[in-house]
Amino acid sequence: MDEECYLRSKGAVVEAYNVELRAYDDKKKRLQNRMARLTAACRGDTSRAIMNARQKLNAHIRTEPYGPEHRYEPMAKIGVWPNINRFKPGTPEDDDVDTPLDDRRGFRIFEISKSAMVCYFGTEDTEKKAQQRVTVEDFVTKKVKKYGQRGNYIGKGLVLAAVVAAAATAGIPYLLYGWTLGAW
Repeated sequence: MDEECYLRSKGAVVEAYNVELRAYDDKKKRLQNRMARLTAACRGDTSRAIMNARQKLNAHIRTEPYGPEHRYEPMAKIGVWPNINRFKPGTPEDDDVDTPLDDRRGFRIFEISKSAMVCYFGTEDTEKKAQQRVTVEDFVTKKVKKYGQRGNYIGKGLVLAAVVAAAATAGIPYLLYGWTLGAW
């Protein structure tokens, strides 16, 4: 697992929570100080200013931010790939003297890639997950808005993409069946 990615993701969530909590605490202290000043200045708790201050304080207390442990959980992205090992027969000495494969004993293991899973600290609420998801249309709209449109002509990128797609389509029968265009 990519522990560093998970720790950065969790750190970003915790830092955002700490900023939100500091802002909440600052406003709560201001409202409590105002309430204390009004209470000291007035004789009773029935004045309109004290009642308004108490309502604002109570309303603010209801907006206390939830900690990350209530809204987030460790999650795994679909970013898993297999562990790929290459097995080579024989020893390095067999390679030096060109020993035939039938006569070689043992094998060596070369690790080509390690398997991995990308983990992050994400929201546990499925509705929030759906809101955080970016559709392709929204992504394209943001990019067009940021970089502007390039005109109503076919650009080099579109032509290149069409050529690559055509080449890939023509290559599929070869990859699947070993066919070539001459064999048809």
